[in-house]
Amino acid sequence: MTTKRLCAGTVLLLAACSEGYSDTGGIRSLADMGVARPHDSCLESFDGPVTVLDRDYGYSTTKIAAWPDQARFDARGGRWTSLMNGYDADGDRDNTAPVQLGLDWGTNVDGSGRRDLWSAAYDTPPQSSPFCFSGGVIVGTQPASATWGETKRDGGGYAISINGVGAVVEGVRIHNHHDGLVPYRSDGFVLRDSWMSYMRDDCIENDGHAEGTVRGNLFDGCYVFYSATNGASNSAVGAGADGTLLIEGNLIRMQNMPGPYARRNPLGDRSASGYGELIKTRGRDERVSQLVLRDNVLAFEAPAGNRRLDTKFNGPHVQIVDCANNTILWLGSGSFPGDLPAGWEDCFTVISGGEAQERWDRLRQQWIDAHPEIPRL
Repeated sequence: MTTKRLCAGTVLLLAACSEGYSDTGGIRSLADMGVARPHDSCLESFDGPVTVLDRDYGYSTTKIAAWPDQARFDARGGRWTSLMNGYDADGDRDNTAPVQLGLDWGTNVDGSGRRDLWSAAYDTPPQSSPFCFSGGVIVGTQPASATWGETKRDGGGYAISINGVGAVVEGVRIHNHHDGLVPYRSDGFVLRDSWMSYMRDDCIENDGHAEGTVRGNLFDGCYVFYSATNGASNSAVGAGADGTLLIEGNLIRMQNMPGPYARRNPLGDRSASGYGELIKTRGRDERVSQLVLRDNVLAFEAPAGNRRLDTKFNGPHVQIVDCANNTILWLGSGSFPGDLPAGWEDCFTVISGGEAQERWDRLRQQWIDAHPEIPRL
């Protein structure tokens, strides 16, 4: 194994600079992923009216039903908190869907008042006017020891839900929530330059099958990375069911979390830990987005206990139509135990051992350094 050294002189791009690395192939820097710098903000590229969301909203929910074309929501000073817990708080839930644009999940406190938007009874057409949502911090206040079943109880929760064609969400910081982004039927949506961590279920829940782009994000701890389950009959379906979802230039880490799903113990066992699938596509029919995977880094912790690592690359309804330059970092011992997508094995480089952990730590820090505008928690 060869070792090379860079950065003998001054280098402006952190992504292109390292004290050293092993020449084992794969992605070594943000420059290799094409995301060395954040994108230009949609606050600059959109030209509609600006709504400033710059307060600490606490447990209050922000619901915006409609907006003018090219509307800009500047949430760089905004902060929302939520609670999804079944034991310590005696089942209390508060503000489980803090930011809702173009749809209404109801109150969802103790399960009462929840509107199941995945059901045909609440099918909600998307707004036709694009919008920009930039910035904001959303933090869950349930304890870190809460199980998957506790945070899921009575319907889970969605940090940001959007339902507008061509919507752009950028620069958002989400921590310790159940689900991260729900694009619902926001065909043409973009999620970029955002940072999610310790996400207790899906980092992206695209059960409405919207087509769009997920690019240049740091997903630093997902229970499930991407969900497109289509679990309800006659459910709302976006154009992504016949289109594509581009997943490009992202850092994604699958993280062990307390009390993973167990059929025989719905609320979970805090003494156990684990995570779900990278891609979750269980559903009733073939209506799922076609996936394009390019320039991503996928890091997998070793599943705790006797749990099996299941990428679900070859799961039912997974349709990968293009794939290039992805790197898997296996953070456990031995060889990577997961499956690669059949027919696309050559678009993945697998790195294991100490080199994998070192590479993840370096890439993660490069991303954080390149996004100073996103708050640290």
